[in-house]
Amino acid sequence: MDILDRVRPILAEQFGVSEADIQMDSSLRFDLGYDDLDAMALGMALEGEFDIELDEDELEAFDTVGDIVRYLMENAD
Repeated sequence: MDILDRVRPILAEQFGVSEADIQMDSSLRFDLGYDDLDAMALGMALEGEFDIELDEDELEAFDTVGDIVRYLMENAD
């Protein structure tokens, strides 16, 4: 299972969208409705799934689903 396949269900649950609608170029804010209040919950879900620690600055830097996937590819085991 690749990272995108692991991230999709997390994002679908967090934002109430279909996994099929989540693509690498999906905008977190415009396509998924991500806002600052979502950052903490999303961070915790990603930390739990990938056994990593994310700080607020890293979460704020994510603009697209692809940004999350690339970060996880570089930083998660």
